[in-house]
Amino acid sequence: MKRYKQGIEFIDFVKKFHRTLHEFYTKLENEAEKEKVKMVLGYLSEREQHMEETIESVSDSISKKVEDTWFSFCDENEAHECLNSIKLNTEISIEQIMGTVIRLDECLINLFNKLEKFSESEEVKAVFQNLAELESRELKRVILNFQRMDDL
Repeated sequence: MKRYKQGIEFIDFVKKFHRTLHEFYTKLENEAEKEKVKMVLGYLSEREQHMEETIESVSDSISKKVEDTWFSFCDENEAHECLNSIKLNTEISIEQIMGTVIRLDECLINLFNKLEKFSESEEVKAVFQNLAELESRELKRVILNFQRMDDL
């Protein structure tokens, strides 16, 4: 049986996704022993908090049409699976962290791309396209910052 969801439910899921990652990275940062790993996790924790706030801002500004649009094509299972598959511990390397960040961001980008693809309204398509682009830009910035941190 298909589960139908509204656009706002997906936006709320993404806010929760970023909040969960913020809490996860904060916990790991507090437990990590290597200073460089702590620095990276602190950066990621702040980034996830910022992304949650950004999505909240988007949520506040979208139209009722976007909020109320129904989708029957998919749910966020793939993104849930990505979130549940995180296998980081206090012995992690920067490379493992980076791989996880890329995988998680790609899950959200894929979700937004699917939502855009199955949207009938141009207004709804634009919102999910913009969110995919936001996540993509942010991922590129994180990768660049990781490379800079790696040079330290």
